[in-house]
Amino acid sequence: MSEPRKDAGFTLAEVMAALAVFSIAALALLHLSAENARAASLAREHAFASLIAENLMVEAAAAPDLDFSRAASGDAVMDGRDWEWRRTVRPSGEPGMVRVDVEVRLKDSDFVSAALTGFRTGE
Repeated sequence: MSEPRKDAGFTLAEVMAALAVFSIAALALLHLSAENARAASLAREHAFASLIAENLMVEAAAAPDLDFSRAASGDAVMDGRDWEWRRTVRPSGEPGMVRVDVEVRLKDSDFVSAALTGFRTGE
């Protein structure tokens, strides 16, 4: 019967290769986690902006005295954040119908978080 070798184990090259593979996998997982957090934040932003846009569209559809001659804009607060919105009303090309466009963005942002288009009877 032979005795076990006393020098059995991993070489320095094997340990370094294993560390390199582990490091690459860990970096990939960190990158994936960061992208997931960013996507979740954008989805949340879009969801709240869409709620504001839908509320404004309902308001436009229900308001009998909507001013068709100019755009309207304003501010809203939702989710503890300040939002800016803009509503434009223009002819739709169909007699008796107007097109209502709503854009919502975070205050001081150039990125439109939600945009919605609807139609209603009008002048």
